[in-house]
Amino acid sequence: MEDLSNCYKIQEMKLQELIIHSNKIGTEGFSTLMMRLKSNNKIRFLNISRNNIADNLKKFKTVQKFLTLNKTLEVLNLSHCNLDEFTGAMIGRGLRGNRNLQSLILKGNPIKEGVLEIAKAFIGNKIALCIKELDLSKCQIHSEDITSEFFTMIKSTYTTLKTLNLRENFIKPSAGEQILEALKVNKTLTKVNLDYNPIS
Repeated sequence: MEDLSNCYKIQEMKLQELIIHSNKIGTEGFSTLMMRLKSNNKIRFLNISRNNIADNLKKFKTVQKFLTLNKTLEVLNLSHCNLDEFTGAMIGRGLRGNRNLQSLILKGNPIKEGVLEIAKAFIGNKIALCIKELDLSKCQIHSEDITSEFFTMIKSTYTTLKTLNLRENFIKPSAGEQILEALKVNKTLTKVNLDYNPIS
């Protein structure tokens, strides 16, 4: 990973897509890459899925800064990266300053109540946040993690979401009903996946 990040440091690359999933990348390597890409104006697609990038919270803070400062990334795939509620919350706080990301894939990470900060990003960012696809499948989200902020995110007149994936979580009937009520107000979502939740 150090060689890859140094390559970015010393060369002007035209690379727009970077796929480095399943490469045994740790937090330090990922943090270094994020610092190199922070001001990059070319990368639009980054897939770093199935790497253990969340074993150092201090280093992971660079991801929050990256999301706030980067102005070109459109797709970020962090699926199956061992993100927990704390790193999930950091991602949410980073999104508050983001202006360009359109697809965020967090599938297979136990972010649990970290989903609250992601919802807050949508509420606080209003017109600026452009995310159209949010994948929170297999994130061990329970009904108690689906707070009022989450429903406000869905109902907000500023939301840009078109696809919301909540498949294979632990959402019970009461929270499912509230999601349904929020969808009655929403004007943008065209697909919501709630498969394999205990809602019936």
